[in-house]
Amino acid sequence: MTIGLWERLRDLSAPEELASLRRPGAPPRAWLPAAGAILGVTLVAIGLMLLLGSTLHGKTGYFFRERKAGTYLSFALLVSSGVVSALMGARLRGRPFARFWWTSAGLFVYMGCDGLFVIHERLDRWTHLALGLDPEHPVTDHLDDAIVGTYGLVALAFVPIFWASRSWC
Repeated sequence: MTIGLWERLRDLSAPEELASLRRPGAPPRAWLPAAGAILGVTLVAIGLMLLLGSTLHGKTGYFFRERKAGTYLSFALLVSSGVVSALMGARLRGRPFARFWWTSAGLFVYMGCDGLFVIHERLDRWTHLALGLDPEHPVTDHLDDAIVGTYGLVALAFVPIFWASRSWC
C-alpha cells in the first residue's frame, strides 16, 4: 500500500501546521469577490490586447512585447500576487509556513520588476559586454532566456535546505 502525499507531509512537520493547510478555513469575505474581479479584468484585458493586436497591427502578440500593455498588466498582476502573499505571511505570523508566503511575496515582486525594468535583458547585455561576446551569435543570442531559467534553478536550490530543516511548512 502506498503512502499518500498528506501522510508523508504529516511525518515531516508539525501535525497542527499540516491540519491548518488541509483545512485552512474560509478566506476573508472580500477575497473571493476580489479574486473573481481580478481574474475577470485580466481575461478581458488579454482578450482586448489579442483583438487589438490582430486588428491594428496584424499580430496577436503585438501588445505582449516589451514595454507594451502586456508588460504593465503582467507587472500589476505579479506585484498584486506579491501583496496577497505578504498578506498571507502576515496572517500566519509566528507560524513556520509564514516564511513560504514572505518568500513568495519577494519573488513575485522581483519577477514583476524584472519584467517591467527588463533586468534579465540588461544582465544579458552586460554579460556579453563583460565577456567580449557577440550578442547576435546564435549560441549566446538567447542568454536572457537562460537567465530567466536560472530563476527556477535558484528556487530549486532552496528545496534541499527547506526539506532538511523542515521549515518550509
